Amino acid sequence: MKDIKKTKQKKSLAKAKRLFQGKNFKAVIDYLEPLIFKYRESFSFYYMLGTSCLYQGDFGGALSYLRRAHQLQDEHVGTLLGLAAANLKKRDAEQALKHWLRVAELDAHNKKAQRGLELLKKGMSEDHIAAFIDSGRLQKLFPQVKKSFPFYIFLIAAGVALLIMTVYVVGDYLLSYTPATRSEVEKVTITPSHAPLIEYSGDFRYTYSEQEVSDIFKQAKQYFLRYRDNLAVVECNRLINSNAVFGIKEKAKILKGYAIKPAFTDFKDGFSFEEVFSEPLLYDGCYVMWKGKVTNLTVGEDNISFDFLVGYHEEKEFKGVVPVEVDFAANIENGFAMELLAEVLVHDTYISLKVASLRKLIPGM
Repeated sequence: MKDIKKTKQKKSLAKAKRLFQGKNFKAVIDYLEPLIFKYRESFSFYYMLGTSCLYQGDFGGALSYLRRAHQLQDEHVGTLLGLAAANLKKRDAEQALKHWLRVAELDAHNKKAQRGLELLKKGMSEDHIAAFIDSGRLQKLFPQVKKSFPFYIFLIAAGVALLIMTVYVVGDYLLSYTPATRSEVEKVTITPSHAPLIEYSGDFRYTYSEQEVSDIFKQAKQYFLRYRDNLAVVECNRLINSNAVFGIKEKAKILKGYAIKPAFTDFKDGFSFEEVFSEPLLYDGCYVMWKGKVTNLTVGEDNISFDFLVGYHEEKEFKGVVPVEVDFAANIENGFAMELLAEVLVHDTYISLKVASLRKLIPGM
């Protein structure tokens, strides 16, 4: 059984490595973050995840994951370079210097470490560091991600792919051009206009006319087709909790099921704590990105739970307490200031959050 488990883990990391070496960093993050439980002691896991966060501009996540990679292998040059760059972004020149000096000890000819040391030898002030980062030159100090196959093979493959794509696109256009859409969403339609769309008696949270129900349904589909899933889910919830007839509500639930879990790197259309608590039913199944502090932490074998003090990450503002569930392994402690990307779950008398991704907040970043 253990051998089977190890084989599956190797396959998972092999897939992540292909994505990583192809510099598809967002895909690496989306693929690896839910698997943290399985790779608590894997250096490669944390290095690929941390470096991908670095290239995606998530410096908080990069520091967290690369620090764990450093714990597992403290003389890995790539990890040290990543930590140095992330610390420079944090304006912690002392830590950046420490890591670049260590790289210089391990690899005297490392050009990235030499560049970093040259920068700091000039006595860069915070303003100079900020200007350097804003210029986009910081990425030149990131650890290099090399492809694992000869470049000429890539060129041949790209040429063949381009030829096939050209033939396909031209042929498809000549036959009948249809823009790429979420076809499964387009197939969900409401009944013909002559059929009743609303109930005329009963207690409902929201009451609409037939035209309004039709418009809301169309708007939900349009949001889904534009990949604005959070906004689409809100419109579906309007119908589910309204005087729309049973058939419309069921189709709204079907549409709602097409919502995709986002990542920090592509999250959009978030909602504030105040918005969610003013109308909880509208936001059931939506994703939010909230900052706060961890308390009442409980770590089980397969999940983690805690109360989240929303808005209290800097101990300046307190908005409310929300119970949170995490179904993957994560480095969390009571008192941690964190940012959560989580799904809103509405219960009879309260709401909770199911975490999709999280990151520790680092002061000054």
